[in-house]
Parts: sequence; C-alpha cells; structure tokens
Amino acid sequence: MNLFDALRSLSAFSSERTAREALSRSEVYQKKRQQALAVRRVVEEISHYEALNVHQGHIFASVVLDLLERDLSQETTSLPLLILENVARVLPEAFEGLYQRMLDVGVARWSGLVFRGSDALFRERLLALAQEMPWKWRGRQCHRVDIVCALAWMDDEMVQSAFATWIRNAPAWTTSPPLDLKAVLQIAGWEMTLEGKRRDLFLRKNAALVPSAGVVQANTLQANVSSDASCGWCGRPLIVLLDLPVGRNAQLAFLWPGGERVRLATCLNCALQHTWGEERVFVDLDGQGFIRWSRENGEKPPSVRVNALEAEGIIVQERLLVPLVRQTPYESQGEHLGGCPDWKQDADYPTCPACQKTMLFVGQVSPVAFSLEGLIYLFLCKTCGKSTIGYQQA
Repeated sequence: MNLFDALRSLSAFSSERTAREALSRSEVYQKKRQQALAVRRVVEEISHYEALNVHQGHIFASVVLDLLERDLSQETTSLPLLILENVARVLPEAFEGLYQRMLDVGVARWSGLVFRGSDALFRERLLALAQEMPWKWRGRQCHRVDIVCALAWMDDEMVQSAFATWIRNAPAWTTSPPLDLKAVLQIAGWEMTLEGKRRDLFLRKNAALVPSAGVVQANTLQANVSSDASCGWCGRPLIVLLDLPVGRNAQLAFLWPGGERVRLATCLNCALQHTWGEERVFVDLDGQGFIRWSRENGEKPPSVRVNALEAEGIIVQERLLVPLVRQTPYESQGEHLGGCPDWKQDADYPTCPACQKTMLFVGQVSPVAFSLEGLIYLFLCKTCGKSTIGYQQA
C-alpha cells in the first residue's frame, strides 16, 4: 500500500461510516480495523511525503479537507490530520490557497504546524483574529488559543514582533482565561529573548538515525555504550546514548562546530526517574569526548530509587546507527539528530543549571533497547558544557 492507496481507503472509510450498519457485524469490524492499521502505518511514514511534489501534496491536502468537511468526529480525524501535518513538515508550499479552508474546518484546533507556511495576507488575518473578542472565535470549532498556536509556528518577523509586544505588555485576552504565551512558543520550538528576538530551541539541520543492521560503516554511530564515568547518586556507569564523531562526520558537524567528539550520556537508573520540569540529571561534557557527572545535580533526592533498573527489568543493549539527512527540521518522527522534537506529551525544555537559559534540543532516541516505550529527548547547553535528557510516553 502506498500513500495514494491509503488516501483512497480513508475516503472509503469516511463514506461507509455514514451507513453504520456495516460496522455492526464483528467480522466486518475486525477487517476494517486491520485495514485502518495498515493505512496508519503508511500515513505515519514520513518518507512517503518526501517523494511527493508540490502539486501532489496540494491534491492530498484538498482531498483530506473534503474528508474533514464531511465528518469532524474524533474517531475519524486523526489520520486525515496526520496527513496534513506530514505534508506541512515536508511541503508547506502545497497548502497555497487552502489556509482559509483549513481554518474554517477547524484544523487549527488540532494542529498549528500546518499553518507554518502561510502567506503574508493570511498571517495578517490571523493576527487580527487573535485580538478579536469574544474569546471563542466565530469560526467552526476554533478558539483564540488555536489561532495563537497557529501563529507561533510561522517564522515571520511580523508574527515575532506581535508576540514580543504581547509578552512585554500582556493583553487582557491573555489573562481571562489564562494563556501562557511563552508555553505556546515552546510548542512551536522557540522562545523570545529579552531583546524581543526569536531564539530557536532546535537545530535547523536534521538527520534521521536508522539501524545499521550490525554493519559498521564509515558514518556508523555507537549507541547505549557503557562509559568510565559514574553516577554520583547510584554509582552505576553513565550510559552513552549516542557517541557522535562530529569532527570526522560532515553530517554531524552542525551539532558542535569545531568539535571532534560529543558523547551524550546519562544514568538511566536515576535520569529516567528524574526527567520532568526542573527535575533533571545533568552531565558535564565538551566537544572532545569528555563526560562527567555534574556537580549541579547535588544530593540524591529521596524519591530516586537506587535499584530502579533491576526492579523494572531494564537491560541496556548496545546499538549501531547511521545518520541520514532529512529535508526539513520539522520531520520530527522517529529517532533523529537536530530538527524538532516529537513531543508525546507537553513541550518540556529543561533549563541549564549554570546559565539559567533554556537548553537546546539536539535529538531524540527510542528507549526500545531498554524495554521501554516513548522517546528519550536529548538536550545541550554548549556554552556551559551541560547535557541532560527528557523522557515521555504517549
């Protein structure tokens, strides 16, 4: 099944749903469920979208909007919206002439990312809508918070200036009900500096990490390797989640320009228990391969168990990975270096304990090798030589 087949199947599902009697028989339901799972696997694969041209992407988006206009129930929107998001990640130009239609159908309620390539006229329209009263916008299933989130994804000076003004002098509409503009910007991967300028919290270059099938190549990366540095809380060796030869691999040089080797390490036992908000485990590092348990971690919190790895049955398995360059930083699915994070829950960027600045997202890896689900997020403050992780499950 390719992406075109998946779209035809979605259209058929939407049509059949209007005659629900077909789903009342269990054997038919199971067959449809299997088909839906096959469609989801195709729709989720970002490489299918990389093969599209702008015209094909536009057709896909138009057909998806037809489906959403026909049926906006929760059970039928997830896959069509995922298609729109994936087109936006790779081909934002494909939405030319469709932005107002997406707004009218309520797409902003689920995703602001799809509006990232909006033209100047539509951006001005959204800026005006964001400041209109009452709180609930007159459009279908769309609220002011949805409009503001859509604006946050637009890499545009006019939008940045508006956010700088709103953050400096909070309008009344941000207080009742409360709207945290800084949190909205973090969802879109950036923050406002004190000077009123945009600061990205991700790297614009993006490289997928794919298994090397055990074959060592010139650009092969080692992952999940035990190190000679140890945890200051439980005494276990720090595990190097990724050993990055940034000096000899041109695809990785963007991670630490001028560096030779970057080892992103952590204590799995303690870090996986201490990975939300300000609760973090930090490791000191440099661009030459040095790592060390950071003094910034202080004393072990009472809530952190020393034997958590054994209790949870977590086993560390070494892996070999190969980086493959992606087209845009917005292709966030799966394991990758650079690009945007694929948050399974809320956006959660840590703060560097040394300089108190928001740390930079530098990649994400799967914890499947540790018998866990979700994603491990990797963060770095190169200025202070600090790294840490985050962990989220869907």
